[in-house]
Amino acid sequence: MLLRSDLDDNFRKVVYELTADRVGDLATLLANSESVADAIIDADSRGHSNWNVKTSEGVRELLVMLIGQVDEGVRIGSAGNKARDTALITDKSRVKFTIPLVLPTKPPPAIHDIFLDTLVTLDEQVVLGEAKCAATLDPKTKVEVRAFARAPGFPGVVDMTVDNAVIHMSTEDVYTTSAKTVTPGPVTPASTGLQRSSRRGKNEPSSTPPAAPPPPPAPEFVGTNPVTLDTTYAASDFMDYDPARFALTKARAIQFDFRDIDNKLVPTPMLSEVFRPGTFVVCTCRLSMWKFVNRGEESHTYQLIVRSMRVIDDTPVYADYTRPVVPPSPSAGLSLRTPQKRLAEFDALDFSTPVKKPAVTVKTTLRKR
Repeated sequence: MLLRSDLDDNFRKVVYELTADRVGDLATLLANSESVADAIIDADSRGHSNWNVKTSEGVRELLVMLIGQVDEGVRIGSAGNKARDTALITDKSRVKFTIPLVLPTKPPPAIHDIFLDTLVTLDEQVVLGEAKCAATLDPKTKVEVRAFARAPGFPGVVDMTVDNAVIHMSTEDVYTTSAKTVTPGPVTPASTGLQRSSRRGKNEPSSTPPAAPPPPPAPEFVGTNPVTLDTTYAASDFMDYDPARFALTKARAIQFDFRDIDNKLVPTPMLSEVFRPGTFVVCTCRLSMWKFVNRGEESHTYQLIVRSMRVIDDTPVYADYTRPVVPPSPSAGLSLRTPQKRLAEFDALDFSTPVKKPAVTVKTTLRKR
C-alpha cells in the first residue's frame, strides 16, 4: 500500500503526544517491564502455554496493553484466518481474526520508543518461553520458533528492526455454538539485538497506582437491536460472505470488545469498515504460545490474543484508501469528541471487559449490502 505523500511531520501530533502522556507509565503497558514482572508461564498437557499471574483471588490470565497501527494483511472478514483456504467452514472450524500491528506512521520519539520497548518485552518473553520448553524437550528435536513480533517475509532473511517489525495478534474463535466464553535443537532464540529505550530513565517502575477502570458504557444500537457483548451474528451478516465457503448449522459469530473512535462497540460483521490498515489503536491482550508437533519436529508459535481494541485515530494514511460509507448512527447528530476528550479517558483506561448483564442473548440480523 502506498503511503500518502501529503502527510507532514506534524501528522497526528496532538494524538501521539496525548497517547504517550496517558499510557507511557501505566504498569500494564507491555512496553514497561513491570507489566510482565510477575508473569507465570503455564503449559497444558499438549504443551500450549499461557501467561498468567497470581492474585489474592487465585491465578488469572495476564492482560497487557499495547499501542500500534493496524497493518495490511489484517483479516477480519467472515472467513478470518481461513480466507485463503478452500475447505468448508463448519461448526467445528477454528476461525480467528488476525490483526498485525506495526509502528505508527510518522511517530514522534515517544511513540517510537514505546513501540521499541514493546518489541523488547516480547523478545524477552519468547526467550523465557523457550527456556521453559527446553526443560522437557529432547535435545535432538528440531524446533521452529515463530516469535510474537517478526520481520516481514521468510524467517531469518531480513533482520527485525523497530521500523519493519510486525506484531502478530489474533482473536479467540469467531464462530461458536455456545456462549462466550536434522538440525540439532532446541536452540534458544537469540536476542533480536533491540535494546530498551531510555524514555523512563533507568526503567524504574511507575509509582503511580493503577486507576480504577471506567464504568461499562451503555449498549450501542444497530437499527432497533441493542449491540452488547452477548450479541451474536449469522455468517451471512458479513459483507464478504460467500455461501459456497460456509456450512454452519448452529455456530454464530460472537461480538468482540472492539470499539470505534467514539468508544462504541463495532458489530463484528462491520469490523472491516473501522479497523482498516493505517488505523492507530490501543489493545488489551493476553500472551500465548501454540505448540505443534509433526513427524518429530516442533513448531512454537507465539501470539498475542486480543481481548479488547479501540480506535485512537482513523485518519487515512494510504493513498489508495477510500473511506467506506457507513449508515449514520443514532447519535449522528451529536458532535464528535475531540482527541483531547477521547484520550482523557486514558487516565482510567484498563480495557477490562465490561461486566455482562444477565440479559437474554440478542440475535440480530444486519442489513445486507
